[in-house]
Amino acid sequence: QDFYSLSSFRDLIFHKKEHRFNLPQIQKHLDDLGLHFCGFENLELLKMFRNIFPEESALYDLKAWAIFEEGNPTIFSGMYQFWCQKI
Repeated sequence: QDFYSLSSFRDLIFHKKEHRFNLPQIQKHLDDLGLHFCGFENLELLKMFRNIFPEESALYDLKAWAIFEEGNPTIFSGMYQFWCQKI
């Protein structure tokens, strides 16, 4: 999949350093940067999540997402793709 776009290929082959983060670490970095988590964009993922966490506020709660990921360890097998905004 990383060979189909130039930016993905560059990231795969030419990046200097890669870091692995989990959701609690992402939350800490967002807090440190004054950013608000706005949600993930994968619609199938959102449907699965809402079956377990139907409350609207849970969509924007990385603690709930971490619990969801514990029960579905391969759900984010590629990488986390989410939106955030400055608060």
